[in-house]
Amino acid sequence: MKKLFLALMCLVLVFAFASCDLINSLFKPDGECEHRDANDDSLCDNCGEEFSDGEEFVNEGTKGLVYSVSNDGTYATVVGYEGTETNVVIAGSYNGIPVKAIGDRAFASTYIVIIVIPEGVTSIGSEAFCGCSNLTNITIPESVTNISEKAFYGCVKLTGVIIPDGVSNIGAQAFGYCLKLAYISVGEGNQNYTSIDGNLYSKDAKTLIQFAIGNGCSSFTIPDGVIYISNFAFMYCDSLTKITIPHGVTVIGDSAFGECRNLAIIIIPHSVTSIGKQAFYLCIGLTNVYYTGNEAAWIKIYFDPTDELFSSALLYFYSEVKPDKDGNYWSGSGGNITIWPDNNDPSDDPECTHRDADDDNYCDMCGESFDDGKEIPDEPECAHRDADDDNLCDKCGDSYFDGVDIPVETTNGIVYSVSEDGMYAIVTDYNGEETEIIIAGTYNDLPVTSIGGSAFYGCSNLLSVTIPD
Repeated sequence: MKKLFLALMCLVLVFAFASCDLINSLFKPDGECEHRDANDDSLCDNCGEEFSDGEEFVNEGTKGLVYSVSNDGTYATVVGYEGTETNVVIAGSYNGIPVKAIGDRAFASTYIVIIVIPEGVTSIGSEAFCGCSNLTNITIPESVTNISEKAFYGCVKLTGVIIPDGVSNIGAQAFGYCLKLAYISVGEGNQNYTSIDGNLYSKDAKTLIQFAIGNGCSSFTIPDGVIYISNFAFMYCDSLTKITIPHGVTVIGDSAFGECRNLAIIIIPHSVTSIGKQAFYLCIGLTNVYYTGNEAAWIKIYFDPTDELFSSALLYFYSEVKPDKDGNYWSGSGGNITIWPDNNDPSDDPECTHRDADDDNYCDMCGESFDDGKEIPDEPECAHRDADDDNLCDKCGDSYFDGVDIPVETTNGIVYSVSEDGMYAIVTDYNGEETEIIIAGTYNDLPVTSIGGSAFYGCSNLLSVTIPD
């Protein structure tokens, strides 16, 4: 009996010692603890250890960040943010995998104010921060090489940005519609981009990529040496009232000055060969465009025939001396502009053909009184118009009982031009909204004899056009 008892005790002891190893294998953590310290109390959230041994904390990042892991499992990408914090810190790693990218639209239209991007991130995706209207501060780490198109588009409170040395690609409108952007700075070691007066250029300074549209500048002269103004370069810059483009620029890109609503004056050199689509779209304040070439050079410039380049602005051609023929001409240099008066300007013409519409015995053109016996020439016979269809001429008040026909009124939006010899008019464009239009038989009392090429190009809504005899 004693032998049996001793045998059982030995068996228990053997099992006990064996179970110690088993328990240790079940509850002892495998390998070194990967410390975490989300609440920043210097104690590991996993094992409770202090970091007195010099081990670095691993940044967990702001709660609410959403990550995805690459197919090969070598890196993670931030793909979204579902948190409520406005100051956001992106983790350097996710589940032990390095974070190397911020995905397309990852933070688009969120309410973040400050974003901290860790070293190791190499790419910022398309529209990653688009529409972050409260974002005021962004630090782009040295590891970033790519900033995709519209990455920070519409960050209307962003005041400045520093492009590090390693960035090799900046997509179109990466900083577009950043209305308070006062400067873009580029690291001196960057091999692809440079900054001049706070604006972004290619490294060789031949391409103006992005004007800092929130810098408050009202008059700007593009530096000599620039040959290309990028698409959207000045778009939405409301402070600008005058732009001087130097000789040497050959291309003005698409929407380059789009919606610069206060831009009033622009000087365009005759070196320009191409003006992009909607280059001056909605420049509603533009009044004068000064071209340094002549008419023959201007018509050789390529631009989209559907564009109404300058709306109601006057286009002036350059002439060193007062030209013999009438028209819009100017001279000057260094931004100084002198407009040549027409040859038939009353102030320059001793033989003024007097007019006195208000019947005060003073010429409406030169202000001269008629005490010298000069007669006011008879006004030409009225070309009757009757817009309200009451059988009375809107101009002279005559009724139509004498059988005179009421000429057909032209549809609003038809644009006419006058031939060089002043003998006839041409239909050149239509910018109205009517679907059934009528072309007038005359324009300013000149017969309409021609419809220009591309006059109705792109008018897909037109149903009918009435052409006069």
